[in-house]
Amino acid sequence: MVSVLMIDDDTELANTVELTLQEEIDSLEFSSCNFPDASEHLKRLNPDVVVLDIFRGNPADQDAAGQHHWASVWSDENRFCPIIVYTAGHEELAPRVPENHPFVKYLVKGTGTDRTLAGMVNDFRPHVEAIRSANNHVALIVNQVLRDVSQPIFELEAENREELLVRTARRRLAATIDELTLNGERGLKPWERYIFPAIGDSLLLGDVLAKNSEDLTLAESYRVVLSPSCDIQNGRIKVTNVLTARATTAVEYITKGLDCELTTGGTKVRKKISLNDAQQGGFFILPSFSGKIPLLAVNTKDLELIPPTEIGNSIEPEKSYHRVASIDSPFREQISWAFIQIAGRPGMPNCNHDSTIGEIMSEFEAAKDNKN
Repeated sequence: MVSVLMIDDDTELANTVELTLQEEIDSLEFSSCNFPDASEHLKRLNPDVVVLDIFRGNPADQDAAGQHHWASVWSDENRFCPIIVYTAGHEELAPRVPENHPFVKYLVKGTGTDRTLAGMVNDFRPHVEAIRSANNHVALIVNQVLRDVSQPIFELEAENREELLVRTARRRLAATIDELTLNGERGLKPWERYIFPAIGDSLLLGDVLAKNSEDLTLAESYRVVLSPSCDIQNGRIKVTNVLTARATTAVEYITKGLDCELTTGGTKVRKKISLNDAQQGGFFILPSFSGKIPLLAVNTKDLELIPPTEIGNSIEPEKSYHRVASIDSPFREQISWAFIQIAGRPGMPNCNHDSTIGEIMSEFEAAKDNKN
């Protein structure tokens, strides 16, 4: 079942759209309303798809009554759902959405466009099912968390009980979801170390940065933040430059990090690769992610200092880099440990240890003979 709410002041058009959608789409639940009633309908119906007009009456009058409802769906006022902006005029939508966002479609009203609209709604069906499944899964966990934490909180004699409940539930919710992920039947997938898009507005250790002017399909366009999170928080940045490590291709990792020839048999190379180690040969690996991040071999010996003012949370023309993703714990700590193993190791001159090894083995053999 797909539920559609159409927000439009043209009731005749809404009736036409309803008939067309009923013909074209199986298991459809359709509702329509005018602008004044839209907020109540959005909260009560929780639609799977919203078809939204922007202008009340003639677009030339510039009465953009639908803007408020656009913002309420796209922000946090209502349950998020895919939107089809179905309007006769043009209006700059605020808040804006990323270009080519899969949950937003635009359609200019005209003869026969009700059929096109039906096709768009049908195209959203996979999105609808995925969002509904995710909502149900998270809602179930939220209910379990509230059940578990509410009793001990309400047994407390505290004036700030509401705040305690919210904060306690928030922490348990995060831990519960992590526990379910880590102990799932299929285990953690490599790309699940990413928090995508990057979380918050402040830089974090392990953030993946991309250079704005370069080809983002290439590993060499990426950097990974090595500076501690506490030194690069907005409002209290303690460093002049952010320390980052440059990324390169897996071929570089194998040929330089593991010192293997390209002609070496795959089985031999595979045995030398251990992705559970913090680093090998100064490199650590970050997996590819859904066409957004290529496979990265991050070289902790190839460093770059970047001024914090040159790093944006999105692509900004005046900045050199933007944050692509954050890294979740404990993989964030693994990145820190990988760098420490390289930067913190003591410098040692080359030594010929053959004689010392001979002494060790002699003592071992003597102990073995005495035991016998």
